[in-house]
Amino acid sequence: MQILQIAARRIIESRFAVFSMALGGLTFSIWLHYERHFDWNLQRYFFRDGQWLVNDKEPIGRFLFYTGPKAFLVITGLCLLVRHAIRYRKGPPSPQPWIRFLICLIAIPSLISVAKALTHEPCPQDFTIFAGPQALPMNGQCFPAGHASGGFALIGLFWYWSASVPGALFGIFFGSALGLYQMAKGAHFLSDTLVTCFFAWTICLQKKKKK
Repeated sequence: MQILQIAARRIIESRFAVFSMALGGLTFSIWLHYERHFDWNLQRYFFRDGQWLVNDKEPIGRFLFYTGPKAFLVITGLCLLVRHAIRYRKGPPSPQPWIRFLICLIAIPSLISVAKALTHEPCPQDFTIFAGPQALPMNGQCFPAGHASGGFALIGLFWYWSASVPGALFGIFFGSALGLYQMAKGAHFLSDTLVTCFFAWTICLQKKKKK
């Protein structure tokens, strides 16, 4: 297990490996989005008997996978600022790890929100085949996946926890769980979530150039 973690850390710390994997993943995800067949066939598993697998009004699921994670990410960011402000009063600490993590928490959801506003892509629940109002909706804000972006921003824990592979894996798992919830209630296709994941991977795992 330790050997695998060391190997994974070396891959992540390689700028070429991170960029290559991100570029390949983004290219595949964007192709998957516009090819549509796999996205649509997968989405049918979440839509049975005229309704989505997950009811977005159900309070427990909504708290666990929607409102709760949003609050958690905001509180995490604020706690980071307060903690390091207190530490800074005792003497300037090395700022790089927490600043990089904080940048991930802020930049990734913000940039994904801008991308959603520019792409105008509809959600699965907008199509009549999934009980939506239009056969071929031409407008929306569902690509890339915005809600999952906060979870994927936690990939930045890799640097905050001293190049910890479990930190990066936690971010991938957390973002995937939020993305799956959104898919199960008709808010996103798989490709929407994958694009967000690889975008976050690109931003969070870029290694600082040595001077």
